[in-house]
Amino acid sequence: APDQELWAGEGVFFGLGCCIKYPCDLTHSPYSMVASGIVTLPQRVEFPFSLINGPQQLVNESISPAINSISPGWVLSNSLFTVYRNEYKFRARAEKFPGANIEYRTFRHSTVALMQTAKKRLENASTVMVDSSGKPIYTEKHVQGLGKNFLTEAARVSAISIYNFFIEFYALQGLWINIEALPRADIVDLIYCIRNVSSPLEVELGSYFDYSFAGISHEGSDETECFQWEHQKVILADMMAAKNDIDD
Repeated sequence: APDQELWAGEGVFFGLGCCIKYPCDLTHSPYSMVASGIVTLPQRVEFPFSLINGPQQLVNESISPAINSISPGWVLSNSLFTVYRNEYKFRARAEKFPGANIEYRTFRHSTVALMQTAKKRLENASTVMVDSSGKPIYTEKHVQGLGKNFLTEAARVSAISIYNFFIEFYALQGLWINIEALPRADIVDLIYCIRNVSSPLEVELGSYFDYSFAGISHEGSDETECFQWEHQKVILADMMAAKNDIDD
């Protein structure tokens, strides 16, 4: 039945002995980890590269002990090796089936778009709850996509920094690839072109997103590579604008 399903999501790891109550949707939380031995309530989580762990203590009397803690971006900061190990394995398998069009790149427009959305939600978080030490804590009521989990202020601040780093890393990868392909004389023109990018890609991102998590890939096609570069240019333009604001 539709209310008794688990959508595990790409690269999600379930620890030994964990109990996942249905329905559960982790498709918007690729490469996340569920800690060993915990019980998760029915939920939809929308924070990629997260760790869902049991509550270490009672943080607030209004939060049920059944609510777990979540650390968005934890996998990137504490277990990056597993991300690249998975990518290596997926690439090796894809090479054995060249006609299957398997997308093996972890940092691509769809996963980065999820990080961008997650980062924006964390930055705009509102809080009306505090823990025993007086620090803010957040639930699904305050931050969309947390599911049946709570988020501490320390984890929120850390996640924003982690997501921002890897979003920029993805954009700089695209810049490096394009610089390598250009004659030296054209590099200045490329930078000028990036500085004048102004239109975000929310509509286009939506049209491409569903393919990546349905097992359908356009990886390597001119259309996909062109779109990914356009996405990267928007991020690079934002990075340049932010630097100019700081310099001013």
